[in-house]
Amino acid sequence: MSRPRGFTVLPRYARAAFGRPEEILVVEGTPGVVDMLWLIHRSEWSLPARAACVVEELRARSGNLA
Repeated sequence: MSRPRGFTVLPRYARAAFGRPEEILVVEGTPGVVDMLWLIHRSEWSLPARAACVVEELRARSGNLA
């Protein structure tokens, strides 16, 4: 049976927590992917408290969210 040929994007902490990290092939992509994050919601509806908490944290970390 042939080995599967695919890929998975794993967070760094998941790779570090894996019991056999040497068995994971890491390919560093260049250039890194950077994309703009848009926050969109209907102004007529209030955000749930959990979403408002996330928005506050994103604003505090990025400094440039309107």
